[in-house]
Amino acid sequence: MTPFTGSDLLAKVKELGDASKADLERATGYVSSVKNGSMRLNFTVFYEALLEAKVAIA
Repeated sequence: MTPFTGSDLLAKVKELGDASKADLERATGYVSSVKNGSMRLNFTVFYEALLEAKVAIA
């Protein structure tokens, strides 16, 4: 899944409302696989994309 960006990211975050941070990242595609097959949440990349999206609409 390609991570959401820009207005799509903002819309999805707004749609999910009070979801946990981890759920937001999963729902918007900010996860990656690690060698043992588990999923890793990409908090930094998610928040950078969120900030970039908010700045773009300001």
